[in-house]
Amino acid sequence: MKSNIGIAVNALNSLLQTVPTDVLEKGKAIDDAYNTPEEGYPLENLDPILQQLESIL
Repeated sequence: MKSNIGIAVNALNSLLQTVPTDVLEKGKAIDDAYNTPEEGYPLENLDPILQQLESIL
């Protein structure tokens, strides 16, 4: 399983290297806006799938 994850991460890394920098920056800005909880928003209300992924890390 770990080897499959490593292969997938390497493949994604190779793919991301073909994306222009300005597109990556726009995508990061969208990601940051989406994943940054608002002030006063309890962290336990975050997306359960995201919480599950964070627990794996």
